[in-house]
Amino acid sequence: MTVAPSYAMIVRDAMLSRVKQMEFFSGFNFGTNKAESIQPENVPFAGIYFISEDLTPDGDANILEVRFRSTTTYGVSVIVKNNDGAEAEKTLDAAWQLLTTNLFNDPTLYDWKNLNVPGHAAIQAYTRGNRSHQFGSTGADNSIPIAELRFTLVCDLGVIDYPPIIEDDLKKIHVKTQFPGGDTQEDIDKRQQVVTEYDIEVES
Repeated sequence: MTVAPSYAMIVRDAMLSRVKQMEFFSGFNFGTNKAESIQPENVPFAGIYFISEDLTPDGDANILEVRFRSTTTYGVSVIVKNNDGAEAEKTLDAAWQLLTTNLFNDPTLYDWKNLNVPGHAAIQAYTRGNRSHQFGSTGADNSIPIAELRFTLVCDLGVIDYPPIIEDDLKKIHVKTQFPGGDTQEDIDKRQQVVTEYDIEVES
């Protein structure tokens, strides 16, 4: 059984594909798995991670089908070797500038013409972000100094709806009068009644 990826994952992969095309990240290793341990041979490294997704009602929660507005948090990690702390921080700052400028200026990430088209990203808004620079080490004996950019980005992904499965469409209404009211069914049946039918157009 093949299940299509969720919209949050489609957006994550769309952002990563664009990062890979940036000249600054030529020669980097990439990943999307938070559980993956970054080894010295993986540095320089850039990762984009799914952190969490908050779903809140779109409109009144008890009206119509289930409809959620998705607010999704992504994490960005850029790791470089830290042979010089000041230079490493300049590299992290440059990485952040390029990431944000290229992602936020890329109209294909919020291409509303492709809204609800399977496999396409259509971010509605970037609502919050936070970055920090971390310094540490990696390797079996922690002998390789590294510097890491950590950037969290919150995106409004719009509305995700779950229309009900309707197996029995209302296609026809049959109406028959019961005149006069208050008589027995036997007396009503002796009188001519008005019978009509309405065909209901059902959208496919």
